[in-house]
Amino acid sequence: MPSPDHAETLVERLASAIHRFEAATLVAMQGRSFRELVGLLAEVRQAFDMDVAFVARFTEGRRVFKAISADAEHPEGLVVNGSDPLVDTYCKLVVDGDLPAAIPDVSAIPLAADLPVTSRLDIKSYLSVPIIMKGGGVFGTLCCFSHQTRQGLGARHVDVLKAVADVIGEGIARDEDLRESLA
Repeated sequence: MPSPDHAETLVERLASAIHRFEAATLVAMQGRSFRELVGLLAEVRQAFDMDVAFVARFTEGRRVFKAISADAEHPEGLVVNGSDPLVDTYCKLVVDGDLPAAIPDVSAIPLAADLPVTSRLDIKSYLSVPIIMKGGGVFGTLCCFSHQTRQGLGARHVDVLKAVADVIGEGIARDEDLRESLA
């Protein structure tokens, strides 16, 4: 568990990344919004001590990776605009309420442990929330996962991730260039 000073620094960095993303979407500077989104994902990933963070869009029965931050380049084959069938993904199962938003140890939940993506991506812990648009529709999800169990994952992480997802949803609604990047 991070020290109080370290935790405060992480919160400050996350808040700063949120501010930069909001500013970029408010002024709609071409390309900047997407870069700031990836920067925000990096801060989320680091704040929660996860290996990968991403924004996925749900479209035509597929989960499409729209923005990714990871410790390694192209982790496990995840690439921007890469996709897979939405059915039987953590993303869909969380949105549908079949899996919890925070999973500290995937092996403790048979439905999650048995998903093919669990072994393919070496997912040991997972955190996911929907990105809800202004009209109430689901754009997709904001997710992160780790190759290690994270026993401390819980409601406070979900609350922070929901706040970040709300900011992302608002940014998408505000910024036409970002919307086109994520289409």
